[in-house]
Amino acid sequence: MYMTREAIRKSVVDKFNKTFNWNCQTIDDIYNKDYDLQEANEIINSITICDPAVGSGHFLVSALNELLVIKSELGVLCDSEGKRLKNIKLTVEDDEIFILDEDGEVFERISPKSKKIIIDGSNVAWNNGSKEKGDKPFAKNIEFLNSLSLEKLPEAIEKTIELSTSYKDEDKKRNVEEFYGMMRERNDLNLREFLNELSLESDQDKITDEMINVMTIHASKGLEFEHLFVIGMEEGFFPLNEADIEEERRLAYVAITRAKRSLHSHT
Repeated sequence: MYMTREAIRKSVVDKFNKTFNWNCQTIDDIYNKDYDLQEANEIINSITICDPAVGSGHFLVSALNELLVIKSELGVLCDSEGKRLKNIKLTVEDDEIFILDEDGEVFERISPKSKKIIIDGSNVAWNNGSKEKGDKPFAKNIEFLNSLSLEKLPEAIEKTIELSTSYKDEDKKRNVEEFYGMMRERNDLNLREFLNELSLESDQDKITDEMINVMTIHASKGLEFEHLFVIGMEEGFFPLNEADIEEERRLAYVAITRAKRSLHSHT
């Protein structure tokens, strides 16, 4: 998210300026200064992040990704033992964090003999692929699920991560059951083939600069636009009469933060 990136970077610069009595304007300015590895990490880790859109978690994930990228840019990204990680670079694209090697190639987690990078909280830990030193329960669960046939997957998923019971909303539970039903119908495929059959392309991918994109606020989550028009902002419609004002406020926040350059609100 553009706004998240700008807010986090400004906060980091302000923290360093306040701690060292500097007058830096950008992360690059900080990079050219002298600072201790541990102290720089403590400054960045001390930043408190509050997600204004309670319940979505999208802002929080974007903020944490950006903090890791900033550590990478400053050369203070450390492993679990506090040692600086060299020859890697973190970057964020479309709210996904990528780990690049010294040649700028995406760091792969394929061969057990290759090094792994595991992002854990404010630090990054890596190992040589041995299960004893770094594998997480999540990775083991995925490996187990990937070994099963589609017919057995729904039951295994429920036993492993309790997917459907993690939702209170009945509509979401029905969505999970529909997903399980699709698995049972295509038991001639393995998991990889099944996922490849699912269409990940949406109409949003076909939008060009010469088109106007019209959507609901809920559908806009995670997207950003150079110029944004929010319509229907009038008492009784948005916010709705007798609606939960806190929820309406969160929706308004989601709407206005989709804009990168200009925002226009209309009744």
